[in-house]
Amino acid sequence: MSDDELFSRTYSVPSGQLLDALQQALASMPTVTLQRVDDTGRGVEFQTTLTMTSWGETMRATVEPVGDDGAVLRVSGQPRVGAMSTPWGEEAHATQIEQQLFAALEAALAPTE
Repeated sequence: MSDDELFSRTYSVPSGQLLDALQQALASMPTVTLQRVDDTGRGVEFQTTLTMTSWGETMRATVEPVGDDGAVLRVSGQPRVGAMSTPWGEEAHATQIEQQLFAALEAALAPTE
């Protein structure tokens, strides 16, 4: 089964800086467990926790350079299948992770911008 892109956002920072901030942001989020930096060195794999609407998800966040000083963050995922999984529940869970991740990223990037 392949991962589906869940959300993305472009930042006005170099890709290396965004990747560092991404790792800091994920480490600060209580709803995720950082698994590993991927083999390309441009992304990370992580697990999300069980919630009221989801069994959790295996997610991958990748950072790609855009132009001279920009980067795009793309997050894809693959829900863990459970008896109570529904498309609505998985979408609600992805939205919650998106909001938490973007807030944590803004905090991680704030001192450098």
